[in-house]
Amino acid sequence: MRFELETAQFVINGERIWIKWNNVRQLMNDCHEAFMNNVKAGLERRFDAFRNSGKEVTESIYWNRLNNEINTISRINADLEKFFLMFRDYILWLKNNGVGVGAGCPHSTDSLVMYALEITDIDPIEHSLVFERFINEEAYAERHYSIMPVIALFVSEFRPELFVQFVMEKFGSDCCVVQIDEDLSLYCEERQFLDKHGFVDFFIYESNTVKLINNVLQRVNLNCEQSGMVRLDLNQIPLNDEYVLNSLIDSELLSVWKCCDSIQDSEWRLKVKPDCLNDYIVISAITSNDLIFERYLDSYINRKRGLEKIVYLHPCLENILKETYGLLLFDEQLMMATQVIANFSYSSADMFRRDVGKRKTKRCEKWKKKFTEGAAQNGIELEKALELYDYLCEGLFFTCSKGYCVSITLDVYRLEYLKHHYPVE
Repeated sequence: MRFELETAQFVINGERIWIKWNNVRQLMNDCHEAFMNNVKAGLERRFDAFRNSGKEVTESIYWNRLNNEINTISRINADLEKFFLMFRDYILWLKNNGVGVGAGCPHSTDSLVMYALEITDIDPIEHSLVFERFINEEAYAERHYSIMPVIALFVSEFRPELFVQFVMEKFGSDCCVVQIDEDLSLYCEERQFLDKHGFVDFFIYESNTVKLINNVLQRVNLNCEQSGMVRLDLNQIPLNDEYVLNSLIDSELLSVWKCCDSIQDSEWRLKVKPDCLNDYIVISAITSNDLIFERYLDSYINRKRGLEKIVYLHPCLENILKETYGLLLFDEQLMMATQVIANFSYSSADMFRRDVGKRKTKRCEKWKKKFTEGAAQNGIELEKALELYDYLCEGLFFTCSKGYCVSITLDVYRLEYLKHHYPVE
């Protein structure tokens, strides 16, 4: 196995693809100008789509965030531009070769750059997603992370030979792609070799939901072409379809997660009564694992129905938690809370979340001191600041990625939409 790794530029291992980045990046031309052009043109296309669908946005907010993300990416490592463009090329290649790609890529849904590059179809501003959860500049500076961010992809099918074909077409026949069937996680020495020799990786997950969407969409668009109609663009479908929203509670949304049997029980579904797509994003979070489900389900149902009073530990939390009826459900909410209470940057908020989650005692003491000092600057007394700190530290063990929840919810919504409006296909 070691010899294969030593000769490889790309290693395919199960759902994981390893790239010997220092070598591969040399095969790519200087692409800063191409990166900038693609990002800006992509955002303009998103604005065109907004106007066509009647969605009103403040474009300056998008441009400001886009420029901030681009500047952060450039400061960390210019190679990120090449990495993102290569990943975008791979996604476009998959789509052009009949492979379906999910609406969102876990982690990268938090980035407006990824949205502009059409790597994801999730608008991070609309859904209050935080870029620093994807790329954290302070953590990179302190060498907490490897140089490349984690990227994963939901697809209708993953066949290693397709990736090999993509590599051959993009880089030529001299690139060596090695497929290893053994689980590399069982071989610590090989994993260390990959890390030491500059391999970076991303994950490709097969999704049954994406597979069904892709199959139906191909048949729909074939019929459109044969009848001279415009092809269906899933980015243009309405997200407030009453029938789809009413049927989602009995859909595959809750089978995406592999959780406790009580989540699959139908009784609680009759009590939830979701009204909009955001309600389903919240339900997706609550059903993401059995601990969150058991902790929050009853409160969510009762608060939504007006049977339980919503109490915020501090007034500044209301704007952050009102979409979840006062429940701290998302990592992004936690990060926003530390910012408004204690003046944390989003990068610091993300590092706080990770350190406390891993119970790093010494670092937790540092964060507590920084939190109380920041809260004092906002006029919050020490006793209340410590209460808020404990509340957030306890709550972060019951939060999950909002970007992940938005991704799987939108995929399931798209599938239900197709089932209702195109039943024959």
